[in-house]
Amino acid sequence: MRANEIDMTRGPLSGQILRFTIPLILSRLLQMVFNLADQAVIGHFAGPLALGEVGSTTTLVAFMTAFVWGMGGGVNAVAGRYLGAKAEREVHDVVHTSLLVCLGVGVFLLVLGLALGGPVLRLLKTDPALLEGAGLYLRIYLFSMPAAGLFNYGSAVCSAMGETRKPFLFLLLAGALNVALNLAFVIWFRMGIAGVAAASVISQYLSAFLMLFFLFRIQGPCRLKLSDVRMHKEHALSVFTLGLSAGVQEAAFALSNLFLQRAINSFGPDTVAGHAVALNADTIVFSVMGGFWTASGSFMSRNFGAGKKRRFMQVYLLCLLYTFLIGVVFGTLLILFRSQFLSLFTPEDAIIEAGKYRLVMLAAFYPFCVTQDTSMSGLRAMGKKLVPLLISLGGIVVFRVIWIYTVFAHFGTLVSLYALYLFSFLFCGAGLVCYFLRCYRRCPWPEENESP
Repeated sequence: MRANEIDMTRGPLSGQILRFTIPLILSRLLQMVFNLADQAVIGHFAGPLALGEVGSTTTLVAFMTAFVWGMGGGVNAVAGRYLGAKAEREVHDVVHTSLLVCLGVGVFLLVLGLALGGPVLRLLKTDPALLEGAGLYLRIYLFSMPAAGLFNYGSAVCSAMGETRKPFLFLLLAGALNVALNLAFVIWFRMGIAGVAAASVISQYLSAFLMLFFLFRIQGPCRLKLSDVRMHKEHALSVFTLGLSAGVQEAAFALSNLFLQRAINSFGPDTVAGHAVALNADTIVFSVMGGFWTASGSFMSRNFGAGKKRRFMQVYLLCLLYTFLIGVVFGTLLILFRSQFLSLFTPEDAIIEAGKYRLVMLAAFYPFCVTQDTSMSGLRAMGKKLVPLLISLGGIVVFRVIWIYTVFAHFGTLVSLYALYLFSFLFCGAGLVCYFLRCYRRCPWPEENESP
């Protein structure tokens, strides 16, 4: 075991989870810095119209990248189970198969986005004044998808190993480059929207290169060798189906938000821009929570593979507690300092006022959304895919779409629109917790079987 790796199956859990998660949180925040830096630079140096153009693509980009994140979740769960069971041959095959799976998904998303990005923006009734710039930004940004696939693949392998410091360091370098290129392209070269998107693409490829270079140099079953990269059908199917389930769950949020974005667009450019700026709060809070969700997936997968049922549940409960406290603390701070936070991204008073409305309502809901992803992490660790996916689709996509076309259609106010978050969180979270507890009680643990 490397010096920075954590033995997830033994030792005091509370400290181990924090030690594992802190670099992971910083990594996720740095990955989000790419988009935050885009909006900050555009808001201050390119004007409110450009900010609205980037904001109009936020939900669509989230929909695409959800599948990249999902594939990483599949890699983490499968590799973690085999590492817990000490099945080194299977770990080796999963690592080399997953490289092709994640790269393939990234390339597919690039091609799909280039083909359908423009029509989707028009379908969402993007303001005509914003449509051209939004399309340009999206077309350039999509070229980062293969790099995002590779980096998240490597990050998932590292998480399964118990190594989270290296991904943080790689993203620190890439994030610094992204900010520098943003300023250079927008202020000095006056490239506007195109410069901001190009800076993000270049930075993503740097982080992917550093991650792959690290995996080529480590020792053990997770070491990457080009000569061993090939598709093992069984492992590819396992990673892809788990990753697709995770990706569809994440994309379900983004898909429901596409309908929400369409409703937001009807309130005018200031509200669109304010909504986009306020979304940065979600990005930060869910990145912090996401560190614990990834940790829960890694720890539960390893302990499931090792057959440690009691420790598996202890991980689940600790991660629920940590994320609930994060929701309370961050939600309170964002409500108290909403004006200062929003002014980081735009100097326009009208946009800040529109953003305040959204920020206050959503910040109050953060503590209620923690059960969904923690339960999903545990279910993926147990190899469950279909039922959790159906619960997520029903609780997120179907529920929210019905809400928009009934409750919001009746009242037509922002309050009635944003309230759907709270009720969908409660509905979906309750369903996933019940199914998780049922599977936990009935699952045949690996110590009772030959395979992990």
